[in-house]
Amino acid sequence: RALQRAIDQAARTRAPLILVPGIYRAGDLKLSDGVQLLGVRGATRLVLTRGPSLLSGETGDHITVSGLVFDGGRQPLPQNRGLVHLVASRSIRISDCEFANAGGNAIVLERCEGQVIANSITGSADNAILCNDNFGVIISSNIIRDSGNGGIRVWQSVKRHDGSVVADNTIEDTEAR
Repeated sequence: RALQRAIDQAARTRAPLILVPGIYRAGDLKLSDGVQLLGVRGATRLVLTRGPSLLSGETGDHITVSGLVFDGGRQPLPQNRGLVHLVASRSIRISDCEFANAGGNAIVLERCEGQVIANSITGSADNAILCNDNFGVIISSNIIRDSGNGGIRVWQSVKRHDGSVVADNTIEDTEAR
């Protein structure tokens, strides 16, 4: 609850929330307009304890998540959910993060626009990055290893050009269950 209050306050003031190095046990944290959630790369760890996602947001614009480690602890996630799950959000940026042991998808974006760049994703039970019905998402320079069902999936429910760019990613040891 304290972490959610801090996230909400940071969103209201449009100030970055910088999490100091350490382990934060949390779940079902909600992101809204203007949230900038930043950590010390490799040293600020969020560990899933409950909920369908560690971080989620709907209709939030200008969301930045950077420098964090997300650890799902292999806890099963609901179908098509991700450790980070954003819906109908614009100008999102997920960068320089590590995702480990997602019990489903690591990152899920639905009807979003933004960037997923320079992340490391290992041990996802399902997909590393799952995108549905997005508008111009740039997925670049990510390192993906040991995904259970796919590395990067960009899907549309109807045939159309979505403007997404998938480039310069490294994907290894991915199964197709």
